[in-house]
Amino acid sequence: MGDQGRPFARTRDTDSVPAIREVLRRTTDASLERLRKRGRASIAWMVRLTAAATASYIVASRVFPNSAPLLAPLTALLVVQLTPVSILASGIERVASVVAGVSVAVGFSSVFGLHWWSLATVIAVSLLIGQLLRLGANLVEVPISAMLVLGVGANTAEAAAWQRIAETLVGAAVGVLSNLLFPPKLTSEDAAMARLTAFGRRALPQIEIALHTAPEAGRARLFQVLATIGDEEAVPILRHFAVYDGSPALAETCASVLRTWSAGPGRRADRARQALEWVADSRAHGEGPLRKPASL
Repeated sequence: MGDQGRPFARTRDTDSVPAIREVLRRTTDASLERLRKRGRASIAWMVRLTAAATASYIVASRVFPNSAPLLAPLTALLVVQLTPVSILASGIERVASVVAGVSVAVGFSSVFGLHWWSLATVIAVSLLIGQLLRLGANLVEVPISAMLVLGVGANTAEAAAWQRIAETLVGAAVGVLSNLLFPPKLTSEDAAMARLTAFGRRALPQIEIALHTAPEAGRARLFQVLATIGDEEAVPILRHFAVYDGSPALAETCASVLRTWSAGPGRRADRARQALEWVADSRAHGEGPLRKPASL
């Protein structure tokens, strides 16, 4: 029986070779096609960032010929990677964060100089100011700017501060101009999210409806839109999904947005703090998507 089985085994293996080759060919072709498409997009992205950073450095070098204004290309890199919808707001936030940071540094360095306790005070005050100004993702730039200027010293801090502000303005302006003249190509999903963001508060009812039927990836993008819009009327939506979203990670995302909002001033912060208390109480009592009805 062993001798009779061998020819059959060899024939079966031989017949499977073309099928395996076909699968490998299709897989290779698909991989090359994805690489070709992504390669073009990656090259375009690199060219845009490189051109914007280089242009901002050239402009800043003309303004400050005796220095190396590296803050200008750094700011341009951070701004030019944004979408056209959020670029203006983010550029303004970054400029505001730098101005706030250097202002704190100038005040402290001219009076106290650089010590461990003055550094700690500058960082704490900078973070507080960043929260009061609702700088979002640019909040950390406030203490970074303050520490860089504080390290220059009391004698030259004011000059360094004004140069740093000017470099930031140059970089933000070049980054904004670059994205307006050569906007990045958006996917259909990015374009849809951009349109929702542009509608602001008016989009909240549609977003709330979509959240109840969207898959996890779609809900993640919609929560990002809510965070970007930043309207206080989004607090009840985030409060609900912080407890009842089927994904623990997305539920925590909602709670994280509420915590960020609660740190600032105004009605939105008050409503966010109340929402967080409700979320904590609901979770403590077992509320959530996996909670079983009491009758079962």
